[in-house]
This record gives sequence, structure tokens and C-alpha cells, in this order.
Amino acid sequence: MWPGWFQRWGEAAPHRPIEDIAYAVAKWFARGGTSVSYYMYHGGTNFGRTSGPFIMTSYDYDGFIDEYGLENWPKYLHLQALHRLLLEHEQFITGNDVPKSIKLTDSDAAAAYVYGTDSDYFAFLINSDSSNSIKIKFDGLKQQLPPWSVMLVRRSKQDKQPNVLYNTAQLSKLIKRAQRHPARFETISSGLSTNNIRWHPLSQAGVPTITAKRPVEQISVTDDKTDYL
Repeated sequence: MWPGWFQRWGEAAPHRPIEDIAYAVAKWFARGGTSVSYYMYHGGTNFGRTSGPFIMTSYDYDGFIDEYGLENWPKYLHLQALHRLLLEHEQFITGNDVPKSIKLTDSDAAAAYVYGTDSDYFAFLINSDSSNSIKIKFDGLKQQLPPWSVMLVRRSKQDKQPNVLYNTAQLSKLIKRAQRHPARFETISSGLSTNNIRWHPLSQAGVPTITAKRPVEQISVTDDKTDYL
């Protein structure tokens, strides 16, 4: 599962909406998926030229934990809520055979996958139409499924009708407000000066030494004949 993509120099940062990611993950498990792998879940940094030509050193793929180790809100939170519900109801998903899809309307776009019995189940209600909402009635529950969405519902033996637990296309009010992780980076002390740092140049026989008062561009210096400078 790709939550994003790498970034090339001069191009906009790629972004895959969490609603689309959550839809794909929920639909995968609804149809009997057993595991999911994210690339990347925790981003990182490619230092120097290890990222490849014209690729940014940041390599977090707009994932759920960025290259600095911070949770990427609201992406992280919405996916976390989905996985928490899947874990809480794993006994239904793993304890039953993969169910056949149940049509919710005349359209083939709306379908339900029910894990459990008629009175005690965990179900996925899917709208695979990418443009239109669909009104459905499922076991007494009337809902309008947003385009390209999966709704998770649960009914126990004590319930008269199923309860809505989650919708991939709808972020909760709390998650909508969480637009950025509150962590901040500390500023470097104003008393720190590079003049106090002792640099120890390494020399090697037969290799010319270059001295510069400002950063130099690697390819222009090495003529792109080596990765080492």
C-alpha cells in the first residue's frame, strides 16, 4: 500500500488522501485480506546522493510517521482508528469464512460483507462509486454512503439495529482539528558558532585537496566520476 510517492526536485510534494487509503485498506479486509504492508509507514532521509538523481533527500512518501519520527496528522490518526476497530473485531474477521457480497441496491457499486450471524456481526458496507453517494437500508439502518467509501457497522444480540463505527470517507471532528502534530524542534543555541568546531581534513596520497570558503557542488567538483568527495 503506497500512502504517497517520492518527490522530485522542482515538483509538488505528492499526496494521497487518507480517505482513499482507508477505503482501499477497509475494502481489502472486507473481501478477505489477511494482512497489509505500507510503503512507507515510517519515513526516512536519504543523505547525500543516496536518494538517486533529481530525487529529494526526504523519503517519507507522505507516510503516517514522517522522516523526523513525528505522526503525520490527520493521516496517522484516521488510519489508526481504522486499525483499532479491525483489531477489536478480529474474532469476527478471522473466526468466519469470507462472506459473499450482499447487494444493497440495484447498483453493483453498493455491497455489504457481513462477518458473523444475523444478530451478532461486524460488517463492511461499501460504495465503490467514485462520484455518487448511495442511499442504502441495511438491517433496519438507513444511511447514505459517501462516494468511494467503506462504512464499518456492528450489531450485537442486544441491539435492535447495527451501530455505525467508522466511515473511511469521513474524518471525525477531533481528527479534523488535528491538522499538525504539536511537537516542535528546538532552536540551536545562539552561542554555538562553527568557529569553535575543529575540522580535521582527511588526506590521501594521489588525491588532490580542495579548499573552499563556502559549500561546493559535488558534481561540478568531481565531474561526476565518483560519489566520494
